[in-house]
Amino acid sequence: MGPEDREQFTIVITSLAAAFGREPTEPLLMGYWLGLENMTLADVKRAACLAMKESKFMPVPAELRELAGIGGVKPEDRAVLAWQTVQCAMRRFGYYDSVDFADKTINAAIRTLGGWEGICIRDEEQDPKWLRQEFERTYAALCRTGVAADLTPPLVGFHDRENAFLGYHDAVKVPQLVAVNHNGRKIPMPLVKGPDA
Repeated sequence: MGPEDREQFTIVITSLAAAFGREPTEPLLMGYWLGLENMTLADVKRAACLAMKESKFMPVPAELRELAGIGGVKPEDRAVLAWQTVQCAMRRFGYYDSVDFADKTINAAIRTLGGWEGICIRDEEQDPKWLRQEFERTYAALCRTGVAADLTPPLVGFHDRENAFLGYHDAVKVPQLVAVNHNGRKIPMPLVKGPDA
């Protein structure tokens, strides 16, 4: 998360505190910010929602990281699961459709490596093991350092890029949503139906 996420983060943690009858003091909010700042805002929201549904006491930052599937899983292990999710999405959608991974670190890693079209084409044209290694290194580094918000938006596919370029904005579709599970217990079938699936 970056400074631009601070307001939304404060709302999430304040809501979490209210759900457990805690006072969202400035020191409490700062402690959660320091403990969770290298997570994405989406991960924090997901973990807070799970805590409100499943926990009897307000979770500390380490527990929220576990609920988000981050705490006990090393970045390198998350990267392996993330790459499997990316491969499934490439097989299902190819570079034609726009996609949006629930794990915004995947969006950021792919954008860093040249975007959705670029990574799909590279997967077809070069030895996939080199691309996998490059993705996993990039993804793990982003897990450790945090992800800037400008790297997390949905990834644009060929059809939507062309339609937008030609001015056919009504033809630009909502990105396909791709769910991800990083809890280390199973490799999910990662696809959630988008509006056009």
